[in-house]
Amino acid sequence: MQSEKKKNKIKINRMKNKFKILFCLVLVANTNILLGQQNSELKTLHATLKSKILETEQKNRIAVDSFRKLQKRKPNIANSKIELIRVDKTFGPIYYQTHNLTAAKSNRTNSIQPGGILGLNLEGENLKVGVWDAGLAFEGHQEFNENNETRILIGNENIDPDDHATHVSGTIIANGTNSEAKGMAPKATVVSYDWTNVRVEELNEVESGLLLSNHSYGAAGFEDNGDLAVPAEYFGTYESSSAYLDEMHFLYPNYLHVTSAGNDGLQSYPGGIATGYDKLLEEKNAKNNLVVANGKDINYITPTFYILDIDPSSSQGPTNDFRVKPDITGNGTGLISPIYTSPLSFNDYGNYSGTSMAAPSVTGSILLLQEYYYSLNQKYMRSATIKGLVCHTAYDIDDKGPDPESGWGYIDVKNAAEYITEQNKIYELTLTNNEVISFDITESNADIKVSICWTDPAGTAQSEPDYDQPVLVNDLDLKLVQNNTSYLPWKLSNAGVYTSNGWATKGDNSVDNIEIVDIEDANGSYTVEISHKGTLVNNEQKFSLILSKSTALTLGTSQIDDQNQQDIIAFHNSKTKRFVVKSNTKNPFTYFKVFDINGRIVKEMSVDYQYSFEASSQGIIKGVYFIVTGNAAKSFSSKTVIY
Repeated sequence: MQSEKKKNKIKINRMKNKFKILFCLVLVANTNILLGQQNSELKTLHATLKSKILETEQKNRIAVDSFRKLQKRKPNIANSKIELIRVDKTFGPIYYQTHNLTAAKSNRTNSIQPGGILGLNLEGENLKVGVWDAGLAFEGHQEFNENNETRILIGNENIDPDDHATHVSGTIIANGTNSEAKGMAPKATVVSYDWTNVRVEELNEVESGLLLSNHSYGAAGFEDNGDLAVPAEYFGTYESSSAYLDEMHFLYPNYLHVTSAGNDGLQSYPGGIATGYDKLLEEKNAKNNLVVANGKDINYITPTFYILDIDPSSSQGPTNDFRVKPDITGNGTGLISPIYTSPLSFNDYGNYSGTSMAAPSVTGSILLLQEYYYSLNQKYMRSATIKGLVCHTAYDIDDKGPDPESGWGYIDVKNAAEYITEQNKIYELTLTNNEVISFDITESNADIKVSICWTDPAGTAQSEPDYDQPVLVNDLDLKLVQNNTSYLPWKLSNAGVYTSNGWATKGDNSVDNIEIVDIEDANGSYTVEISHKGTLVNNEQKFSLILSKSTALTLGTSQIDDQNQQDIIAFHNSKTKRFVVKSNTKNPFTYFKVFDINGRIVKEMSVDYQYSFEASSQGIIKGVYFIVTGNAAKSFSSKTVIY
């Protein structure tokens, strides 16, 4: 038990929090993005979106006040906080409802935390994440205490602490005072808001540099007796909140909104796409965010043999236009985390399950992946990059390919971190109008997987019931070609509604803003082609490209090299066990050094434009190393890991 003396030492001062940074370095975009955010065009677009949201919210408040005066019955939903948020013209009253050691193990986040197998020791220090919930996280809990200061920043005053918000925030940042409750990023900071004015608050935080937020709540779809709380036609609809969210992502392409899918997996109703499916509401149907399903604990029999499954309570998609939603699955079953029961509940904990727990386990994991990427590249990933990466590297669940229960699969943080380590598997590129980007890759009797993901412009909000036309605006296409045979991406098919063959098929995908092509037992050279249909908004579309971990990119692929972020590349290839150094500048290298974690030089040599050597032959064993290389024109340094 924590002593009263120790309790009293914890400083809880919301006004102080409001003005104190707590040594927290806000996640910001790369220099080019920051410069772009200062231009007048972005400011105008930001102001227009904010004005639109404020006007809509004012109308909502008037409609809600009028509706409450009628004293109509609330939906009967127990064990969940519920609040009337707005009254939709077409679909009626909309209520919001609330929807870790085991999570770190199942998500494999523990592999990149202190003591993890990859030796990265990531904890989210100096990083900030936003949490919007039914109320505020209790900033006085011992799990948020760091040197007698709280790591919970209060976003809006005069709101009460909330049990659910405290549990969610703890899943992300609990420090592990209770080791079973340790969060994914135990040294990060949460800025906590309630859900009343989420759109304006979220937009303001993003404008200030926030790159990641968690939203473990959503519109109530069912009452406790199984009756619908909204019209059947509302499920799967791309409506105004979906469009607002996509517009914000497009304005700020480094920002990612992570949300829970919902807990209506065991419910069913007439009028859906298929029995037991089509249960996503509002922002769960947006394109650019990350929607998280709830996975059970993964049972690792051996490191390569495991049992994994989706929790049956997790809400299923797809959207009305058959997009893959949810996007990803995270562990949210039986998570121990801090809770709030009273102003003196400094050390209370609860064991909860649901997509409300799965979403923050993914949010905290992504925060660590961003931390690691920044340490190697001195910038953060675009949201499309991190979204594409976690989908590309996920464990597949059940039938091969995506599905409306688990999305692209169960998040595998270790696998994603290894892709970041490789340094030559992730590319951030731009496709211009009428352009076709093509390059060759080679493989020798192994599987190939290539993915593209992009932040799409907002579509038109749908008001017609069960309107099923695609909301994709910039339709990019990915295919691999070998000997006149084209390999096309995965997509969902309505054949899954009527047959037992599953939902996934391959073909031209004109609905998703992520496309993944995979080929089993590939051998030889394949041409990757990235193109688009129609005319691109703004005459271009930024996108992220992710290659297989084992796939070799043929040298001289000018379209990729020209857009590559770095003139000098140095990395350790975990497959070949070799250090690789390459210069794209006109001048050769003048120095090359490898340091161990203690600052000792373990390799120093003179190289030309390109060189590689086997690490073990130079006495370089498992551990963290730093590469420093360059010439008179350019310098380069990075951290790499041998495992």
